[in-house]
Amino acid sequence: MGSHQELRSLLAKAGKHFRKEEVKSKGETPKPAKLNEDEFMKSCCTSGFAPSPSAQYYMRCRADELLDKGETQQAAAHYTQYQALTFKQQLTQQLNKRKLKTKSDIDRKKKTLDSETKQDIEDTDKQLIGLLDGPHKSVETEMKKIPSDWTVVQISCYGSLKYTRFKSTKKDTPMNDGNPHLALIRLCNDGNGAMVRKVLSSETSDMTPYLLELQNLIKQMTLILKEPVEDLKKYWNLRTELNSRMQTLTKSVEDSWLNSAKTWLLGKLDDTAAQQKVDQVVQEVIDILQVKALDKKKILELKLMLCGAHNLGFEQIFHEFISLLPNVDKDNILSASKLVQGYTKNILNFKDERRGP
Repeated sequence: MGSHQELRSLLAKAGKHFRKEEVKSKGETPKPAKLNEDEFMKSCCTSGFAPSPSAQYYMRCRADELLDKGETQQAAAHYTQYQALTFKQQLTQQLNKRKLKTKSDIDRKKKTLDSETKQDIEDTDKQLIGLLDGPHKSVETEMKKIPSDWTVVQISCYGSLKYTRFKSTKKDTPMNDGNPHLALIRLCNDGNGAMVRKVLSSETSDMTPYLLELQNLIKQMTLILKEPVEDLKKYWNLRTELNSRMQTLTKSVEDSWLNSAKTWLLGKLDDTAAQQKVDQVVQEVIDILQVKALDKKKILELKLMLCGAHNLGFEQIFHEFISLLPNVDKDNILSASKLVQGYTKNILNFKDERRGP
């Protein structure tokens, strides 16, 4: 992943706003103190200006660091706040552009300053004030506002710094270099805290990278929709071909990129009887694996896999067990995988079960 110390050097651009100076005695040259990370993050979230790319870059790199150390709760907070900062910056820019365009149209007499236009400007200002002001709030505090049966899943790049683009980065270059590693963050208002999962992409692949293929499909579809239709048969043949490519792409993303981690995208089972079936199988699996005790997080991840096991093949189930419990005897994992695969046809067949959002 490279040296994170080098990445921190980017914060020099942030200026003394994020650092405090230490003066030991009168007349002595002030020395910069170490970065106060809490103050830095708070300032990013409450600043009157959109956060700089360097600030977002730092937070994502810090999230990767924390995840590698096993500090999943802090890593989840950093990943979530990183994306929130990115959204805040993009939305702030869009609102300012809309406001400037409206004023420009008024100056050029393209639009009159009537009551509707005034209301539009006021609404835009209110949105900007809502984005730029307000106290810093933690991810845990915000999660308490959503219903307990809801699940929030965030997907971030993990350890793929080349996918972070600055002004000096050539546009779309990383898309030709394969698929980035991912970090899945699963958040629920159930008191269990955040769950974080790494998804490592294949280093070697003959296939076109997913992001590049998606971009190509969107470009081609845009061209087809813009061009006037002269040959209706040819038009629908092209549309059918692009639809087929999109279906192939999404299927490959699900099976090859996310692979067995795709169960993390599922909502919670609503039915109490279904949850009890999962608890029953959890105990059977623990007995087969011959593990004395599993911590709370491991139990939650195991239940999550069992709730979506009907979407997995045998190899994917086996891979999930290996990822979850790498130190357990492989023969025991093989037996547990066979048990779970067999149950996907009856006890663990939740294909038609209702799930929370």
